[in-house]
This record gives sequence, C-alpha cells and structure tokens, in this order.
Amino acid sequence: MRDLGEGLQDFKEGLDKKLILEYWAAVRNHAWEILWGAGVIGIPLTILTLYYAPARWLLGFAVAWAILVAGYYAWRSDHLRLIPSLEVRKLFKQPNPTPVGSSIFIQIEPRCLTESPVYECEGKLVKVDIWKTDHWEESEWNEPAILGWSQEKEYKPITIEPGIPRRLNIFFVHPNDKAIVLCV
Repeated sequence: MRDLGEGLQDFKEGLDKKLILEYWAAVRNHAWEILWGAGVIGIPLTILTLYYAPARWLLGFAVAWAILVAGYYAWRSDHLRLIPSLEVRKLFKQPNPTPVGSSIFIQIEPRCLTESPVYECEGKLVKVDIWKTDHWEESEWNEPAILGWSQEKEYKPITIEPGIPRRLNIFFVHPNDKAIVLCV
C-alpha cells in the first residue's frame, strides 16, 4: 500500500503544465464567448452594474456559470472526436487465384470515423435472404455467425485504427462450383 506522499508525487508527475495551461486558455476563451457572445449574459450584468452596485451573488453566479459551461464546451469537442464509430462505404471483389481456378471474395471495408481506434470489432452475419424472381425470401440460415477478417487466420475480434483499412470477408464464389460460400 502506498502512502499519501507517494500518491501526491505521482499526481504531480502526471500533470503536464503545458496541457493545463492550454486547458485554462480554452476555458477562458469559451467563458468569454459565453459572457459576451451568443449567451449575452454580460449585457444585462453590465446594465445592472450601471444602476446598482454589483451584487456579489449575481456576479459570482455569472462567473461560475460561465466557467461551468466553458468547461463543458472545452471537454465536448475532444470527447466527440474520440467516440469510436465506424462506417462502411466500400465493397470489394478480391480475386484469389488457386490451382483449380480463381475464387472471388466479396468483402466490405469498415472505416474508423474518429481519431480513436475501435477495439474488439467483429463482423456477424445475422440474416441471409434469397432472391426469387421478383422478391426476397428468407433462407434457412437462421442463426448469427461470426465473419472472418481478410489476412487473418482466426475468427477473432480486431482493432480498427483510423487511416488503416481492414476488410471483412462476407462470402466467396468459386467459378467451378457456381456456389456462394459464406465466410463463417
């Protein structure tokens, strides 16, 4: 068990003076925007001080409110930037030559939309429908199955990092069989 002195020393070492100064500068800028910007809290406060001596509770409340809201907006932009989210925009046909012919893998590429990686990503096939001349019918496939990632030998979750594309295999077609084989 550690004593209080060691804990305070670790806390002090973890503080980055430059980041703290940047944080307080962002809070100050947002507070200034709130007091004199769209919130227009500063105008009634200024008019009030022309007729009456500034009320300490009102002035304290306005400053505390501005700091609270400014802190929220300073935190919000970084928080939203780091919330993991994915998007699928591309579909690929990847040929895979074999001795008996060339299979074609159908793949999708999930893309990370934020600056933060998305951990433990795994693709699941939840439904397969069959096209019957003029409409879709549900197939006999009735339970979710884990799909495999391209370039991976095991069916396990991966980390998708920003700017590094990874492909998820959906199915492949071998020209000799003319059959669709799911990558599960």
